[in-house]
Amino acid sequence: RKKNAAIFDTNQLYDVVVLGSGPAGLSSSIFASRAGLNVLVLGSETGLLSEATRLDNYPAFFLPEEEKGKAGAKWLKQTKLQAQELGVAFAPPGLLADSISQTTTTSNNNNNNYQIFEIGIPPKPSLQTKSIIIATGSTPRTLSLPNENALFGTYIHSCAICDGSYYVDKKVCVVGGGDAAIDA
Repeated sequence: RKKNAAIFDTNQLYDVVVLGSGPAGLSSSIFASRAGLNVLVLGSETGLLSEATRLDNYPAFFLPEEEKGKAGAKWLKQTKLQAQELGVAFAPPGLLADSISQTTTTSNNNNNNYQIFEIGIPPKPSLQTKSIIIATGSTPRTLSLPNENALFGTYIHSCAICDGSYYVDKKVCVVGGGDAAIDA
């Protein structure tokens, strides 16, 4: 069911605030909104997926070859539009949480105590919410190699499952330890 796009409001008590606007944050905001909850998303417009040039392993997302250079950014844009259509509010990009605290308050209706989270978002006033979903993503470690940033995503990758198909029948070097490196 289509709702009106919500407007960011620091004076409102949200049911859910999602910290992070990547795949997990956007997906959880959609599900929460469809459940009838009042949702706000805080996040940047950058991240690992926004830099992905191809997105071949995501079901039902296909771009013609000439549009594949920014596949991650296109998926994020489409998913954000879907969330907005479902009534999810978005804080301005770059407005990020710097603190979280919890207080107890009493409902006017039944005198029951419940917890409220306050999220600091300088320079704005704090946000208030009944629950928080933390979906802030991850950042791959770098090797501090010369030109590493320029080569990332074309010759240097951080996900064997996502990018392994580029290297079929080629010699590769896997850097890292633990299960992820062994699985690669």
